[in-house]
Amino acid sequence: AQALHNGTMRPTDRRRFFAQTRRYLENENEEVKDYLVEVLADINTHESIALLKEHLGRGNERIRAMIVSALSPRGGEDLRATFLELLGDPDCRVVANAVEALAAYRDPDIADTLLAYTSHKHHQVRANAIMAVWRYREPKQSGALKGKLREMLYSGDPAIVESALYALGETVGENEMRRELKTFSDTCSELIDNDGAVRRRYLYAVAKCSGEWALDRLLASASVPDTHRRAELVEAIRRALVCGISATQLIGRLVRADFMSREVILRGCVTAGGIKVGAANEELLVSVAEEEAAAVRDARHKYNVVVRSRGGGAVKLLAFAIAEECIERRMNNLIYISTLLDCTGRIGRITRRLHHKRRHVRACAVEVLDNVGNARVNRLLVSLLDVVFDEDVGVGRSAGTADGGRLRGVVAEMENCANEWVRTCAYYCRVTEPDCTPTASQ
Repeated sequence: AQALHNGTMRPTDRRRFFAQTRRYLENENEEVKDYLVEVLADINTHESIALLKEHLGRGNERIRAMIVSALSPRGGEDLRATFLELLGDPDCRVVANAVEALAAYRDPDIADTLLAYTSHKHHQVRANAIMAVWRYREPKQSGALKGKLREMLYSGDPAIVESALYALGETVGENEMRRELKTFSDTCSELIDNDGAVRRRYLYAVAKCSGEWALDRLLASASVPDTHRRAELVEAIRRALVCGISATQLIGRLVRADFMSREVILRGCVTAGGIKVGAANEELLVSVAEEEAAAVRDARHKYNVVVRSRGGGAVKLLAFAIAEECIERRMNNLIYISTLLDCTGRIGRITRRLHHKRRHVRACAVEVLDNVGNARVNRLLVSLLDVVFDEDVGVGRSAGTADGGRLRGVVAEMENCANEWVRTCAYYCRVTEPDCTPTASQ
């Protein structure tokens, strides 16, 4: 592809490449066609664009829609006519992508053409058309366009709602978007909880709002241990940093946040990259790291109490929950803080090794911690590695036994844990294990 783009490929090889690619586009499976469309768009030569345009009339609807999307960033007056022609295509996906491609021209005349598509039968076409027209709308059109967005937003259909949320984030002003999102979350909370696509789009829309309200909304579900949902929150935090929420705002939240919220905030900051912490924030991060380190030791003590008890399956389940959801997550928080305080970027490249089960692998990673980043935080992290990965005590192995009183105390504390799964396991222990049930005197 690089040789084609640079014009260094021999003419015979060039002709052979495009002839073979044409055959693949006609005969190969969908995955191969997807890849070829991306390659041809990246090559971005007269021949590659011509081949994509040629295949617009031959492929199935999904491939044709993908071709339109691939051609969109290339623009050009020759493609404008093609996109305008595709507005009459029978497939709605092709029409939606054609509307999006035409919007990129930022031409008022095109906006006039697309106005009619704000009432199209397909939700994605409507949403794309509203976004395209919004820039050039007349004052009297604003109310009608907002009305169409609200109609989609409260339709109850997840696919339509997702399109409306995306369009909302690309059109109305921040204050109006904040009011609309608040109403939407109050009215459609069940849909947000149960539909992943709607929830992600809602979070990404919230991330475009600044201020404490946006952070409150983003962190409202931080106690949920589900991996996918936490990844959505991390991505929303990253987007919030891109859209204008400052790192100082986020780092300031760490002081009063529980460890689950801290993990989301810190991971989002690390994922965003390029954050300059500053002296004041550095001291705050060190203070939070000291709290997390103390909490790791306390959680390991509770783990030892639980794992050494004579309880059954519910007790062992709680031990696993404490190890994975309390100890490991707090260790992650320490690693994220260490990464943020390292201006060289070296710690970020060895973080996985700090979690390694083999002591010698961790030792190699520790060598990096000795030379970069914040010495106080790194010393805390290193001091905890052997505590966390001590192999002498594990679930199912006893180095003694814990009395029922201490076990009941741990279970009671874990029922108030910030982690939803740990709370559930602790409650299960209390109602099913005799040693975990409070006595009359308690």
